[in-house]
Amino acid sequence: MTENEKEKQQYALVVKSNDLIRKSRFSLTVTEQRIVLYLISKIKPKDTTLLEYDFDIKEFCEVCGIDYINNLTQLKKAIKELRDKSTWITLPDGAETTVSWIEKPYLYRNSGKLKIRLDSDMMPYLLQLKENFTKYELIAILALKSKFSLRLYELFKSYEFLGKYETSLGQLRTMLLLEKEYPKISDFKRYVIDKALDEINTFTDLHVSYEFIKEGKAVIGFNFSIQKAEGWSGKYYAASLYLKGKLPSRGVQEKHWKEFWKENEADILSIGFSADEDAEENDPDQLSLFDMEEDC
Repeated sequence: MTENEKEKQQYALVVKSNDLIRKSRFSLTVTEQRIVLYLISKIKPKDTTLLEYDFDIKEFCEVCGIDYINNLTQLKKAIKELRDKSTWITLPDGAETTVSWIEKPYLYRNSGKLKIRLDSDMMPYLLQLKENFTKYELIAILALKSKFSLRLYELFKSYEFLGKYETSLGQLRTMLLLEKEYPKISDFKRYVIDKALDEINTFTDLHVSYEFIKEGKAVIGFNFSIQKAEGWSGKYYAASLYLKGKLPSRGVQEKHWKEFWKENEADILSIGFSADEDAEENDPDQLSLFDMEEDC
């Protein structure tokens, strides 16, 4: 794949119904979300059905900045796990139902390709959308490392036209399937909200801030302010730098990550990001491309 071909795919549009973004509840790893969004970016505006794609694993890795050889086994595992997962969707009548992400994939080992199709139940949320939808370029999410960063970016993007998003703490926990995790608001703020906003404000076209909504001293919600990031095209330059780093397998990622940021420190800091800000020594999501433990 040439650099021009890779860049064209990185800047392909992801278009989703706002109902799929705002009224769904799921827990996918970063890699699983990237696979879904990569497939969605293949959809053409005139498509009337969800097509079966020849999913080239090496091509996907190049577009997403993943080292192909060291991560091939884990990527296959991610595709299998994605096949076994579904998302809860709230229907117009208030009922809830589950929708699968992909249909059965077929792997061709000799060619390194899969035949894969998004589940047909996804059609109303992805095809022929005329209103009530959100679109963004794939590269906006490719450098995000926390699974909550991807989830919240889409949510904020769907409310960008309003410039704000207000939600109760309970609603946000439910949407992220975090009803029981991070029970302390300080931990929820630090490991979910602040981490996500740090990445979103660094690598995407949005700048998001927030204030607590309180009842007495208790935090009962969030009031998010959503703006187009000033000079936002430069954020994609930061994302491109990150993707060109091509993180290796899990065992050496921490060392590689530090070396990458050291080599590109001037460029990154000119955009206003500190690689070590709020980083946790034992936080697996800060160190691993494949967030296997799913807790951050």
